[in-house]
Amino acid sequence: MWRTAEASSHSRDPITRVHRLVGDVHAELGRYEDALAHLYQALRLTESSREPTQQAHTHHALAWAQGQRGTDRKALEHALRALILYRGLDQPVWEARTLNAVGWHAARAGEHDRARAHCQEALTPHRRHHDAGGERPPRTVLATSSRAAATTPTPSPRAAASAGRPRHPSGWGTGNPWRGRSRD
Repeated sequence: MWRTAEASSHSRDPITRVHRLVGDVHAELGRYEDALAHLYQALRLTESSREPTQQAHTHHALAWAQGQRGTDRKALEHALRALILYRGLDQPVWEARTLNAVGWHAARAGEHDRARAHCQEALTPHRRHHDAGGERPPRTVLATSSRAAATTPTPSPRAAASAGRPRHPSGWGTGNPWRGRSRD
């Protein structure tokens, strides 16, 4: 926890970042209520300080946590909000990653046409910015959505993980999608 606080001291709003990171940790540990409490507190802080980049990062984190929790519709709503913000900020790499997230959560919510459209759109910026690792998630969702996925029930995050399927496009298998990525 202290390391989290120290790491966030470089941010313009360290309290917001600490809430977001603590929320990520709680989600990683399966403590979803605690995770959402911290993430929604971070969102309130970003909205009051009018920091759209931090607000976008927080919506992206909320999408991941809600997806881990199995609330796919809420995850999709937060991913869409993050996408709108990233587009307004001219952040093409984050926009591509968030297109992946929208596609992922749309597929899990049974919206396979939307999933395919967003994942297809994500491929171009990933290639343009040489983000080869970012190409894998939309390709996987595209392949999955192209099959008869529309008629196949989507398993819960725990069932997907136990079946060896990815739980999130940015953190394949297990793990936090932010690991190894800066959100400043």
